[in-house]
Amino acid sequence: MSKKVDDIVREAEARSRDLIGEIDESRGAHRANAELVVAVCKEFLTAKPVQEPSAIRVAEAGAVRYPSFPAKQSLKNRYRDLLRIWRGAYEAIVSVTAPKALKVSDEVFGSTLEHLDSSSKALVQTLRQTLEELRSDNNRLKSIILKEIPAPRREDEMVAAATPALLPLQSSSVLKKWMDGLNSNDGPLKLEPAGVRVTNKSFPGRVVIPPEVVEVLKSLC
Repeated sequence: MSKKVDDIVREAEARSRDLIGEIDESRGAHRANAELVVAVCKEFLTAKPVQEPSAIRVAEAGAVRYPSFPAKQSLKNRYRDLLRIWRGAYEAIVSVTAPKALKVSDEVFGSTLEHLDSSSKALVQTLRQTLEELRSDNNRLKSIILKEIPAPRREDEMVAAATPALLPLQSSSVLKKWMDGLNSNDGPLKLEPAGVRVTNKSFPGRVVIPPEVVEVLKSLC
């Protein structure tokens, strides 16, 4: 089984190399980021147990290792073909490592029923037929699932639930405008390496954080 998994990972690597090779050499940063995406996805598939390389999980793991790693939205857009290769490899690994259905054969009930009486023989034959039907139904459902239903996304949902919601565009704009003002030499506050300092432009009673900014900061708590 391990060999099958290794073969799946090697095939994903080969397809990824082919895809990266199509990127123009002038787009060095894009090529470099693509190689980082492949490295992180490979870690997911070689982990014990194997982990799904979803955009959210790959973006978070990559950001920890590499400062310039693409964000989740970039993975879904610019690197979607690479991600598709590794998600397909993940689904293939899940398939080959899944428990196999019991094969109904003479090994289950013995090679002969001659030692049984007629009533027992009839019961065994009925059980055989029932198990064969169940096996056929199971194989048919498995085939449908592999072809029609994508791999489970529960991990994506769990990560998404644990990820703070993004600020609305208007709130983000308000906060950015105030933060930009901290770099001004004429404001009451000045952003420095040690933190935010009250400047000599301020005076007692002066408002240094406007109410709209206070509301945005409260929404983050």
